[in-house]
Amino acid sequence: MTDYKNAGGALQDQARKLQAVTPGSADFPLVAKGLLVLAAGDVTFIPVDNSDTETFTITGLAAGQYIPVITRRVTSATATVAAVIG
Repeated sequence: MTDYKNAGGALQDQARKLQAVTPGSADFPLVAKGLLVLAAGDVTFIPVDNSDTETFTITGLAAGQYIPVITRRVTSATATVAAVIG
């Protein structure tokens, strides 16, 4: 599928890359178009346009759930997730 390698992706398009997320105090190198929950639990994250103090927590997530929020950081107290990159 090299025909699509350099094609731009819209937000509603399927993921082109996944990367493991290390929860912490630093922003992702690239913002994620969503988060894929890999282990059941709670996820606290910062959406791309929120300030550092405007975190958002979703509780009781099941493994395999997808959070369709453009995200710049997952904070330390969170479940195991993967970032869905454009």
